Amino acid sequence: MAVELEVKGYYQLAKQLDELEAKAGQRVVAGIMSRATTPLKAAWRAKAPVRRSKNLKKTYKGRYVAPGFLKRSITSKRVTRKLRKAVALVVAGVADEAFYGPQFLDDGKTVTGRRPRGKGQIRKAVKPYTLPAYDWYFSTYKANLPGMVKRIAAEMEKEIGRI
Repeated sequence: MAVELEVKGYYQLAKQLDELEAKAGQRVVAGIMSRATTPLKAAWRAKAPVRRSKNLKKTYKGRYVAPGFLKRSITSKRVTRKLRKAVALVVAGVADEAFYGPQFLDDGKTVTGRRPRGKGQIRKAVKPYTLPAYDWYFSTYKANLPGMVKRIAAEMEKEIGRI
């Protein structure tokens, strides 16, 4: 999905950020990106499915989690890499332990059975089941993408005024 971004004064901002220390420029751009993803995270939290059972479940790391774990796991983080000046990468999504949200719950999943893992191993039989698709992750992202781009442009224009 291609989205064009047109910001008045972007080149002036980029030049001024390049004049700043590299870390400071990255911090400014990462802050702009983080603020732009805030409404997306709020929309994801509002639409995220919550398990109805009151029982605790174990994650693959062995932690016990209560219902609503997927909703609480929605986050964004700044990824620091040795990029050129005034470039930052912000990743929004779910924490690693909540991988099942976008992977299984968004598209749905059908489990028909299990195979033994290795030679001579016996696994517990599982009745076939289907997780219904609950369209919450990618559709919300697509709906919020134009707004995020506009927020990035607006935040950059504000930052140009400050510098």
